[in-house]
Amino acid sequence: MILLLAVLQADDLEARLQRRPTVSLELKDVSLRAAFEELSRRTGIAFETDPGIANDRVTAKLERAGAFEAAHAICRAHGGARLLFPTFARKVQVVPGAAAAMPASDTGPFHILLANVLLTRTHSFDRKPERRMSVTLWLAWTEDGSPASLAPQAVVTEAVDDTGRDLRIEPGPAARPTKLLGKPVLADPTTLRLDHPAPAARRIRVLKGYREAVFIAETRPVRIEGLETLPASSKGGELTVKQIGRSGRGFTALMEGPRPDGDFTLPDHHQGLCFLDAQGRRYPARVTTSTVGAQRVTFEVVVHDVPEEARIVAVESSLVSRWKSWKIPFEFADVELP
Repeated sequence: MILLLAVLQADDLEARLQRRPTVSLELKDVSLRAAFEELSRRTGIAFETDPGIANDRVTAKLERAGAFEAAHAICRAHGGARLLFPTFARKVQVVPGAAAAMPASDTGPFHILLANVLLTRTHSFDRKPERRMSVTLWLAWTEDGSPASLAPQAVVTEAVDDTGRDLRIEPGPAARPTKLLGKPVLADPTTLRLDHPAPAARRIRVLKGYREAVFIAETRPVRIEGLETLPASSKGGELTVKQIGRSGRGFTALMEGPRPDGDFTLPDHHQGLCFLDAQGRRYPARVTTSTVGAQRVTFEVVVHDVPEEARIVAVESSLVSRWKSWKIPFEFADVELP
């Protein structure tokens, strides 16, 4: 018997980033695969169960648990399964092994798992040996929390061991954000660089910080018509089709538009770019190359599976009109040291 209730409501971006999706779940002698299939259906998180894992029966009960918390609970109830967050896939893998014993920090649609603590000692020719500590955090998210980009490094606001020693050190040079738009990603790791704990320390008493992300906050529709005569532009001049070259059951198109400010390219600003034929059928476009000029950006797209008789009459996209930066917080307490 499975009883699952997911609270996942559509709302504006800020509300979505603060709302914690939850499930109430009761499992009684249910197979592992059936449990994760139902959890995936109710939460929108895609799980893939390793075919080599034992499909033992599980029994568990949770009330209004976080979506990822429920997944970890199923693994613990099974006794021989754990979650694996791949770096380039939209599915959380369920693989053989012991369930995660490290702490997690959940906020809104985000799940931050403290995956590893490592004490190191580095040497160089021109410097004294340095003793450091690295902490690996995995950030995962539900569909509501899909970021457009992530800061590669997290910011530590407080880190103290159980002797009272401050473990923060000067951060390294800032790196460019990691762009995730259009990539099959639902998790991303980062490593915190901290000072070595005091010799008598046995745990990290408190570890707080955040990882900055950027999200699509607002979009507006853009449409280009009259493709019989090129070049053709949208009414506001946001996008222009310069050339179209047919080839069998597809075509390539050369497009351009004004160069945007910030870290995102012009194709990044046009989400869901597609061409339409006279019958209203839509054909998604994939960007292949782009050239950035001082004022304009030119890029090429390819479109597949277009019938030879199809007459392309329009282009549509959702233009990102506003991005929003958001700090995803994390907080851990009493983390055991190796």
